[in-house]
Formats: sequence, C-alpha cells, structure tokens
Amino acid sequence: MPVNDCLQLKLPAPFWAISLSDIHLQAKQTKASAWVEQELAQRIRSHAGPGIVVLNGDIIELWAGQNPDLKAALQAHARLTSAIKNFGEQPGCQVVFVVGNHDGEVGWSSEDQKVIQAELGAKLCFQLELNMNGKVVIFEHGHQLDPDNLFEDQRDPHDHPMGQYVVQKILPMAQKSKTEVLADVDTLADPRRFPIFLFSRIFYRTIVRNSGWLALPFVLALLYRFLTVVGFYFLEQAPPQKVLDFLVLTDIVIILDAVLLIVIGYVILRHFWKLSASLVDERGGSDHNRDPREYTSTRISSKKITGGVFGHTHVAELTPIKDGFYANSGSGTKITKAYQARLGLPKIYIPSLQLSWLEFEMGQKVKVSLFAGNRKLEGLKGFEKLLLKKPIVYTEAKLVKSLEV
Repeated sequence: MPVNDCLQLKLPAPFWAISLSDIHLQAKQTKASAWVEQELAQRIRSHAGPGIVVLNGDIIELWAGQNPDLKAALQAHARLTSAIKNFGEQPGCQVVFVVGNHDGEVGWSSEDQKVIQAELGAKLCFQLELNMNGKVVIFEHGHQLDPDNLFEDQRDPHDHPMGQYVVQKILPMAQKSKTEVLADVDTLADPRRFPIFLFSRIFYRTIVRNSGWLALPFVLALLYRFLTVVGFYFLEQAPPQKVLDFLVLTDIVIILDAVLLIVIGYVILRHFWKLSASLVDERGGSDHNRDPREYTSTRISSKKITGGVFGHTHVAELTPIKDGFYANSGSGTKITKAYQARLGLPKIYIPSLQLSWLEFEMGQKVKVSLFAGNRKLEGLKGFEKLLLKKPIVYTEAKLVKSLEV
C-alpha cells in the first residue's frame, strides 16, 4: 500500500474527527500506554456518525527497545487497535496514519504498510490535507521541521537522522548505568536540555545528598570549643571574662566559616549552572512549538490553510492565529519536565504520565477541542521533595480548551 506524500480528503459536514500522536506503542504495555488504550479506545467507540481518526505520527515505537516490532506493538494494545479499525469500517468513517519519525520505517517498508492496513485499515501519508467545508486543515507529525529529526528522504531506508542515533545509541548507554542521576533521561520533555537535566540531578542526588561532610568543620570547632572551656575551668581555673572572650571568638570563627562555605558553594553552583545552560541549543528556548506554529502562521497568512495540527514536541497546545489556529496533540507517554525550586536553586526534573489529544466538530464552523491530563509517578527524592517550590497538580484527562474558526 503506497504512502501518499500529501493525502487530500474532502469531508462533508457534519462530522467528527480525533487526532492523536506520540503514544509510542511497544510490544509490552507500559503504564502510559495502558492509560492511552483505556481513554482513547473508549472515546473512539463512543462516537457515532461520520468521522475520521488521524494517527498523527509516532504511534508506534520503532527506534527504541529490543527488537521493536510494529505488529507486536499493535497486538499488545488490541483494545485500542480494534476500536480504531472498527471505527473506520463504519459508514462515512475512515482512518489515516501519518508517518512520524519514530515510526518512519513505515515510509519505506512494504511489510509495515501491509500490517497497518490489516490491523488498522488506515490510509498512509506523510501529510494530510483535510478539507472541511472549504476550510483546509493540515495534519503532519512535525519532525520535518526539527533539524535533529529531519529525513532527507522519508522513503529511503538508509536515511537516519541524528535523533535516531541518540535514541538507539546514546540513551541505552545512559540507561545501563543504573544510577539515579540518569533515571528518566530517556523521557526528557526536551532532550536538548540534557546538560541542565544532568547538572540538576547531580546537584540534588549527589552533592546535596552527600553534603553532610560540610558540617564536619563546625562539629570539630564545637568540640574544640567544649574541650577548651572544660580545660579553662578544671585545669587552669581561667577567669570568667577569659572564657567569655574565647566563646565570642569561636562564635565569630564558626560564623565566618559558614559564610565562606556558603559563598564558595554559591559561586561554584552559579558557575556550573551557567555552564550547563550554555551547552543547550536554545532554538525556540522553552517554546517547543515555535517552529511548527510559525510554519502554520505563514500558511494561514497565504490563505492556503485554516489550521495546522502537529505532534512531535510532546507539548499540547491550541492557539488561535489570525482567522485560523495552531494545534499540537501532545502525547500519551511518560515525560520528565523541569519545575521551579525554592531559593533560586536549579530546577527539579520530575517524571509523570501525560495524555492529550485533539477533537474536531465540523458544522458551519470548525470547533477544535484539546483534552489533557497527567498522573503522578514516583520519582522525587529526599531534598527534591523539600525544595520543590509549588506542588504539582495532577488531573485525569479532560477538556482544557476549545475554539471555533
């Protein structure tokens, strides 16, 4: 079954659509994929009437893990797979599989293409143009706008972007270390911030945790002070004023030692924090969706489209742009994000489960809705819990934003 460069579909109103991406299904279920299957299978089965399911890239994980297998991944999530296929078999309904980067193999493998057709009944493409009553909305995964994951030729089995090398070579080496410092590195929301993540983990899980030795000089000073005072009283019978002067002097020395240690520690911390930040490629800063949003804005300005729907960044978004919109379906994965710490200390990296997707209702207008939620995972350690500035709010998947164009 051929993969279309750009699949163009025209659907009459009214109809319903759902777009999901970056659920990274593997041959063995995870906590994240079990939540994805539960929520989205129910959501798709509950809809009746004309519609379309858009699987907008990185649905299957074919880069990471031991011997990744597309068919095994779909069969391990049979409830979701059957819900999608059954939906596409209903009158006026269909399924579209947009090829991403982690499942980029589908772009050139005829065997994978046959499995997609057999298991999901989906049409295949690299980009989808959906004409909704004259309003054209494009769906694409978004990796082609990311230089680290860009394919020069998506149909070439020998084309391997840098991102694939990182996932298949670098991350497994980090995971083999079995150290708490590198725990969750494979689920970073922004892998480009690895230097900052690494510094944060070293600071909280190595330096702070093992900082007890810093109290040694103070313990020794207090011990010396105690022994000296005992000597004054019982050996030399020193006058009270001499004892008092000694106590004041030792207080001053201890305070100066503490201030010196704090200053030295702060200077070292600031230096390495700035160094780690300087190693980060700041394309877009923390705005992960900047490039696809700007691309969508340019297309909207040219009057060629009404909206752009992407994935890849794992950051859900729904934003109006002029007379159209930009949307990102986020992901259904375990993800590790940075959160503010107290006292201006380095940000704390915490893993959680996140799930988000987009839905569309086509009538006289196009209504776009973003659904999102997150669940707690164990991952915070000792001082990280103590120094986290604000508690994290966890919610089940629910409607968080909608707009009409």
